[in-house]
Amino acid sequence: MTRVRYALMAILLFACSSSLHAEYGYAGMKIGPGIGVIYGADAHYEAPAPIMSLNAFLTIKLWDYLALQPELAYEMKGYQALTYDGVPIKRFHYVSLLLLFKGFFDVEDFKLQPYAGAEVAFLQEAEELTGSFSADVSRYYSWLDVGVVAGFEVFFPLPVEQLYITGDVRGEIGVLNFDSTGFFPPAGSSQDRIYLDKKNLVFYALVGMAYQF
Repeated sequence: MTRVRYALMAILLFACSSSLHAEYGYAGMKIGPGIGVIYGADAHYEAPAPIMSLNAFLTIKLWDYLALQPELAYEMKGYQALTYDGVPIKRFHYVSLLLLFKGFFDVEDFKLQPYAGAEVAFLQEAEELTGSFSADVSRYYSWLDVGVVAGFEVFFPLPVEQLYITGDVRGEIGVLNFDSTGFFPPAGSSQDRIYLDKKNLVFYALVGMAYQF
């Protein structure tokens, strides 16, 4: 948890320093469902699983067509493991820090915002669900995940001045192996341990509200 606190302080300081140079900005929250899968050389017997995300964000308008958006999020990721004795669902609960660079285009009253960026995610818990049974399997997975984010967001104005409804679709591609158990290599191998090549891949559809300040 100490790592999470330091990361939160860093992103808040960065957001505050950036806002000093901003034209104006938006603050808000969004929530929505998603689909989680995994990819990699060892991702052979997996299927998508339902997930979700809850995000607080600060959109800092830097220039006419460019904005910076830090986010603090709770993200559920995961997948279904297809095994001979059932289909357990693996769920990973993360606190994530995201930094997005957004195009910012006014089309009539709408704000169109394609974006790309990066995220750092800190694992809080990993669980395996089989029917009504849940087991904590956090010790088998890495505490850190890093990913690339891309998506498209729209701000829709409300009749109340300075309030907007937001719609956001995004994909996040993990670049680190999240499986930290591995296995011992065959005799004579130069490697001490072989780790499975499995990485997170998620898609979210989020809705929320933003206030212009």
